[in-house]
Amino acid sequence: KSSIEQAGLIPALKQKPINARSVLPVLQQVYADWADELAKCLKKELVSIQKGFSLTLFSVEETEDRESDFELNSPSLSLTDSLLAQLRKNAEHNLLTILIFDQFEEFFFICKDSLQRKKFYDFLRACLEIPYVKVILSLREDYLHYLLECTRFTRFDVIHDNILDKNIIFYLGNFKPDEAKLVIQSLTERTQFELEPALIDELVKDLAGEVNEVRPVELQIVGAQLQSENITTLAEYQKKGPKAALVARFLKEVIKDCGSENKQLAELVLWLLTDENSTRPLRTRDDLKKGLEDLLTDIRHLELVLEIFVKSGLVLLLPSFPDNRYQLVHDYLADFVRRQKNNELIEELEKERAQRKRSEAELNRVLKRQLKLAMAGGAIMAVLAVLAGVFGVEAKIGQTNAELKQISANSESLLASDKELEALVEGLKAGKKLKHGWRIEANTRNQVVSRLQEVVYSVKERNRLEGHTDTITDISFSPDGKFIASSSKDKTVKLWNRDGSEKKPALQGKYRNEFTSVAFSPDSQIIAAGNKDNKIYLWRLNGTLITTLEGHRDWVTNIRFSPDGKTIVSASRDNSVRLWKIDGTRIKTLPGHNSTVNIVRFSPDGQRIASASEDGTIKLWSSDGKQLQSINSSGVLDLAFSPDSKTLSVASRDNTLKIWKINGILLTTFNILDFSIPVFACFSYDSKLLATVDKWNRWSILKIEASKIELLKDLSLRAPTPGNFSFDTKTIALAGKDNVVKLVSLDSETLEIHEEGINKSNIIGLTPDNFPVSIDNNQLKFWNRDGTVKNSIELADRMENASFSLDGKVIALMGTQATTKLWNSTNKLLNTFELNSSFPEVSPDGKLMVTVERNNTAKLWRSDG
Repeated sequence: KSSIEQAGLIPALKQKPINARSVLPVLQQVYADWADELAKCLKKELVSIQKGFSLTLFSVEETEDRESDFELNSPSLSLTDSLLAQLRKNAEHNLLTILIFDQFEEFFFICKDSLQRKKFYDFLRACLEIPYVKVILSLREDYLHYLLECTRFTRFDVIHDNILDKNIIFYLGNFKPDEAKLVIQSLTERTQFELEPALIDELVKDLAGEVNEVRPVELQIVGAQLQSENITTLAEYQKKGPKAALVARFLKEVIKDCGSENKQLAELVLWLLTDENSTRPLRTRDDLKKGLEDLLTDIRHLELVLEIFVKSGLVLLLPSFPDNRYQLVHDYLADFVRRQKNNELIEELEKERAQRKRSEAELNRVLKRQLKLAMAGGAIMAVLAVLAGVFGVEAKIGQTNAELKQISANSESLLASDKELEALVEGLKAGKKLKHGWRIEANTRNQVVSRLQEVVYSVKERNRLEGHTDTITDISFSPDGKFIASSSKDKTVKLWNRDGSEKKPALQGKYRNEFTSVAFSPDSQIIAAGNKDNKIYLWRLNGTLITTLEGHRDWVTNIRFSPDGKTIVSASRDNSVRLWKIDGTRIKTLPGHNSTVNIVRFSPDGQRIASASEDGTIKLWSSDGKQLQSINSSGVLDLAFSPDSKTLSVASRDNTLKIWKINGILLTTFNILDFSIPVFACFSYDSKLLATVDKWNRWSILKIEASKIELLKDLSLRAPTPGNFSFDTKTIALAGKDNVVKLVSLDSETLEIHEEGINKSNIIGLTPDNFPVSIDNNQLKFWNRDGTVKNSIELADRMENASFSLDGKVIALMGTQATTKLWNSTNKLLNTFELNSSFPEVSPDGKLMVTVERNNTAKLWRSDG
């Protein structure tokens, strides 16, 4: 695309005026200091179009036409303001200025600070508002989504805030065969280098290949080689071609241009600009230097070789900060280099390097022997400690690479199982480890990055609610699940239907300040929202304003309804928590915090209120406003009461999740960074226990009632299944491929059952009296704890899974022949359902069964069918 812009677009723009205006194209490719670079590029173009051009901000000597004569003459303005003023001046001088930001993907890698990027976005918006100024952003298609960021930072009314609008995006792709013919004909018909029509047909056919498309860069290289070798007829092309031979000679000639003494160096540089996957990674000069130092002793002419490669068009120079980067001009050349490269050279150099290492090893061995004779025991121990440290580091590096590969594989597996969110979490986990890793293998790095890109692009949004014109500050689902309310800095609160449409009529009223928080009443009939005007507004679902709660002396930061819907609690920057009746009557002000209160929550039983403040405290209050407890906890991000209202979980900025009793006793602290992602998890039937197992087969029991994790270290099985809790929650059954079932009580006592045929696919759960149940061929087996069969049911066909009623008297079995059978515990077949569904689930009382069909419908059945 850079060649098309510089050799095609820009010359075409300069050829003739547009709407009676002279065109001033300004090309920029460097973004380390984009404003300063743009000023230089703009000065250069202004100098080139008119000697002695009269300017306000830039001045030029009348006698000479040199870029160096331009100076910025407005110290009172910032550089960006000066640039904008100059663009306006250009318009007054009958110029159409076109700013071309080429290789714009580099901007996002170099300008890593969001404030720095925002300055560019603001400048871009201002440019679009200036008459006779146009902007072209040229970047690779796989970075196109990065542009979405700019509309989050500023408004682009000119393009309706749609930076990816199809009407302003122009795709520069490969040529179709007919297009390629026209290009070749137009390039040669007015020159002395005329190609035979039959040659053009054969050339296009060869270039198009199986994909039936011609790459512009390949056409450029092959065309240049045709001209270089003066091949103008089909006969000559058949003798000296096809394209593969021409490209090979092109590479050979570029290497030859580097000089015979640098041939080996040039070949290795090309080799290092590829990788084992035949792609073209970006390399800095230091990257190349490190790779070369392992293979060559003399790399003094590296700069010369790189310069020749860049000027020949074989390698791209991508200016960036702090180091420029180099890249082969196209992906297909990487494969060419890998195939054309003389592998014997690499093998020879590898042998030389191996010989050097052996020599160094022998020298080290002699030195160590001499050292051992010369040094005392204490010093020897110090040397050994250092060597142990070195080997420990190497082991750690190997372990890190292995872990990255495993996490990446887990992400791929989860994505293949349609578990997009879980796959994304694993991918991000690998990405974070990669970012902070040391000496990561290139293959491992590519695998992790590739997997992360794949999973990010695979995660699809379900719906999008669009309508706010500024940052959304809070959202709330109605308890009945029918509506969503959102508050925004655009001074509105909007009500949405589940399908993403805005509910009409809108919430009534025009407001001068931003909304900060929104909440639904428990009956889903009232919406409350806090505002920076220190007030709380209440609306009905039909949009009618009910009342306004006034009394806070600063912004309202957070609001919540009590579980019975009769009370509202609010937090504010005035350091207070206040209680209100629904009709607007203030019940009580709860003083005690010394700084802004950001979060308030009612307990599910409505008996307590928790508030978190920037003063580093969490306070617990009774529902009537009496302070019960104060907990020191700074940087609080969110609070949540447990369902039984007995514990409080606190998420903080220090990456911890702490569980507190409501009397202020800290039960446990979870360091979020230390958590491993569970592979399997299951709840107990009373929802008070959660069992999880990670990829290292470590089982954990999360006691939700007591809010602490107990790790059962003796439960390491090969490929364990998800656990199955007994109905009384006192036992969990685990099974592995080693044909061992473990029944584990909460005090960690284990009992093993050894019986051939009991394995991961057979165990389906526990009966209410804690006996394992398996499906073995066409038999449903109930097992005693000593491994003998207690009872069995003969099945007509093979069954794959089962579900029990809570009392264990009704069993639903899903078969392989699209049938589900319902049995009772006395071996009586109650009913047969012809279903093509997922696993059935029996209700606790055994009277109902739910199935999910493969056509995305859920069905509820009575036991009578």
